[in-house]
Amino acid sequence: MDEQHCQGCAHQNSCEKIYDQLCNSKGPSVLRNVVEVFLLPLVLFVVSLVLAEHFLAPRVAGELLRIFLMVFSALIVVAVYILVLRIWRYKN
Repeated sequence: MDEQHCQGCAHQNSCEKIYDQLCNSKGPSVLRNVVEVFLLPLVLFVVSLVLAEHFLAPRVAGELLRIFLMVFSALIVVAVYILVLRIWRYKN
């Protein structure tokens, strides 16, 4: 940082030490949580949409009804996944 930005700062002499401590802090990895909470529900939703389209296309004549059933079934699959994940995390 430049000198003008640091003037008047209470941590002017120790900010390098503070940034070193922040960078070297050890914490749990959030990768597993991100995959479980964000990525997997999206993948499940898309896969559910594709499977619902595959199975519903020959059976449902109306386009609007088929789209509604596809989205509804994909939402049900994701809701069940989230419910199972919450129960599993509550027990562990």
